[in-house]
Amino acid sequence: MTSETSVFPDPSDDDLWAAVRADMEKRFPGRYPEADVRRAFEAVCAAHDDYLPQAALLKKVRMACMWTRPSLDGRAEGAE
Repeated sequence: MTSETSVFPDPSDDDLWAAVRADMEKRFPGRYPEADVRRAFEAVCAAHDDYLPQAALLKKVRMACMWTRPSLDGRAEGAE
């Protein structure tokens, strides 16, 4: 799959999930747990119901991971 390929955002697509994991590991080695990446991937897939370029999907997953990661002090968002 090339980045110019249009993909359907299907969370059950194993090849697409492998591409997402490879992209995250290449850009941010060891930074995000697989469960967090999977959660972001599924959220992006749920938000889109039509084909989009693979590069756009990968970017959306990266952004979702960055915006939903725990705070640096380890507290949950909204905790006192």
